[in-house]
Amino acid sequence: MFKRAAVVGALALALALALANVGEPLGAEQLLVECEQPIPVFTLGPDSSPTESEIAALCACMWSTFSGWERRVSEALSKGKSPTEPLPIPELNFRAFVARSGTVIKKCGGDRY
Repeated sequence: MFKRAAVVGALALALALALANVGEPLGAEQLLVECEQPIPVFTLGPDSSPTESEIAALCACMWSTFSGWERRVSEALSKGKSPTEPLPIPELNFRAFVARSGTVIKKCGGDRY
């Protein structure tokens, strides 16, 4: 049961982070953002075109905004585990992180690029 929940949870994270810009169509091309900090890959909207320095600033802002538990979850999720492996974090923290990430992306200006 936990493995199934982990798969569903990993898919939910990918979907939640892909939809960080509410109202964007699902099929639209979106920019994948990879941070130097241990933050899972996420997307920005289809019309996004941030510079390298804007991406660096966004990632730095997100990392500094995350609290202790959010950093631990982010680090665990950014390690690139297979979606079929159980998550190394409690499901409650995972769900809260998914919701919080979209808020942090917007707070740090990810919706402006």
